[in-house]
Amino acid sequence: MTQQSFWIGREGGATFAHLHLPEGHIEQRSTGVIIVPSLGHEYTHGYRALRALACAAAAAGYFVIRPDLRGTGNSTEGANVGVATWLEDIQRARSYLLQTCGVTGVVLVGVRASALLVLVSCQAEEGIILWNPCSSGRSFIRELKVLGKIDSDASGQPVLESGGLVFDGPLQQAIEGLQVRDNQSRIGHVLLMERADRSADLTLANSIRQRAASLQSATSDEFVSAFREPHNTRIPLKFIESAVQWLFSKYPDVEVLNTKVDETSSPSTELPGVVSSVTESVLRINTLFAILTHAVDSKSIVLMSNGGSAHHVGPNRLYVDLARTLSERGIDCLRYDLANLGDSVDLQTQFESGGVDPTQEAITPYPDSAGGDIQSTLSWARQQGYSRILMAGLCAGAYAAFDLARQPDVSLPIELILINPLTFQWREGMSLEIPSEYSNLQQAKAYQSASRDWQHWKRLFTGDIDYLLLIQHLFGSITSRLMKRSRELAQVLGLREPPLITQDLLRIAASGSRLRFYFAERDPGLDILRTAGNRCLSLLSMNKMLQIRTFKGADHTFKRVRERDELIRAIVEDIGDERAGTT
Repeated sequence: MTQQSFWIGREGGATFAHLHLPEGHIEQRSTGVIIVPSLGHEYTHGYRALRALACAAAAAGYFVIRPDLRGTGNSTEGANVGVATWLEDIQRARSYLLQTCGVTGVVLVGVRASALLVLVSCQAEEGIILWNPCSSGRSFIRELKVLGKIDSDASGQPVLESGGLVFDGPLQQAIEGLQVRDNQSRIGHVLLMERADRSADLTLANSIRQRAASLQSATSDEFVSAFREPHNTRIPLKFIESAVQWLFSKYPDVEVLNTKVDETSSPSTELPGVVSSVTESVLRINTLFAILTHAVDSKSIVLMSNGGSAHHVGPNRLYVDLARTLSERGIDCLRYDLANLGDSVDLQTQFESGGVDPTQEAITPYPDSAGGDIQSTLSWARQQGYSRILMAGLCAGAYAAFDLARQPDVSLPIELILINPLTFQWREGMSLEIPSEYSNLQQAKAYQSASRDWQHWKRLFTGDIDYLLLIQHLFGSITSRLMKRSRELAQVLGLREPPLITQDLLRIAASGSRLRFYFAERDPGLDILRTAGNRCLSLLSMNKMLQIRTFKGADHTFKRVRERDELIRAIVEDIGDERAGTT
């Protein structure tokens, strides 16, 4: 693995960055590449595609750096995060490449809203790659509003949020003020890659043409598939090939570079604005990429594997916020990528060998290797001397922790923090969206809701209803309830084995492990958990081995800051404050 990860700078918060280095046998190019991620939900959705671009460029001999803009990803919050600090983040990345890696020039890569940041920050004679750029900052904010990202914060004030980033009024105004014409300095060569299914932005192209040494325009039909939900993304191989070929043609120079240590960068950083000293460090546990958030003298740790196929930052930056909040209370957190996800995948070696697997299987959130990966982190935690170990995760991360805890050869007890698991019995071929066992439950809920609505009863008397479907539902509902009660009675009498989920819950609890479930109120996993039976759940709850919390208004990944903060507060309250000695 030729990727190095660290924080740059300290004043106003630290900028996290991944540096991709050419292998020793590859000719080193004299031009470096800065890849600036997009903003909002597109940061997480496009993570795999932009990381693949970085790996391909490094395999071709270019030093590539991928900064996380402050207030996003693994970077710290800093003060007054916004356009000014983001431009400073780009400058930090530029300085690192020029001063530490020894490159003589820079090419910047911008996507969607970050393309505007790139155009503003680009210095004289620097090259640019723009992929599906926004026409203006105003259009980007308008798109977020159309997508329904407007909500209200705890005080009731309206906020615009996307991907864990809150766009308050001043930030919206700053972004809306970004214009292509903001910087009129002469720039180098430009590659403009727009979507094939949309008309070209001639105003943007003409504005760039006036400033650039050359402009090459092209179209790509891969953007949509590269920026889907993380478990459905595809690596945009054609776009990457075009971008690397363009780099070769415009910035081909080879040079033996004089690299040196940059004293402003570090594989660890101290987090600002916390009660006592908390640091974050980059680790490798075998081949797994991980970040440890560490509080002084902590003896407890929470291990968090990927939420779905999102990388270690977590959906909507949940893992970062949770880790840093817990560390303030004396509990360490390790957030890490499974072997097939995020920064644990060695894409650069694959590009060098000419074989990259863009299939969905390469990013499945339920890999066969997950158990072994989690065991590695458990072993690491025990070797570090932690006396209390908790496993946490959202969605597939929750399933992975649950699945490991029920295995007979696992050293228990372990505390489990399980957020919105979608299934408890994963089988190859199951949908990654909604598990099949949920469909009947969802239909039953719809009928129950309708039965409390007078308008639906009026339809019954006017004939505006499918009577056959209604009768089938009523018959099925009554039959289902009778069968459920008969199964529970048979289980009590020892005439029938309980469901697998019941057996698993009892097995985990019998080992001394504690299960804490956190569900969005209407999430499918809550209904599936209830199929374990009221008797089982009540028994475990009474013995303090099981806890279930629900969150009204939350969705599956806790997209809104209000519910996400509520979730974090609940977890902190439930597992205690180590500094206060409460658990």
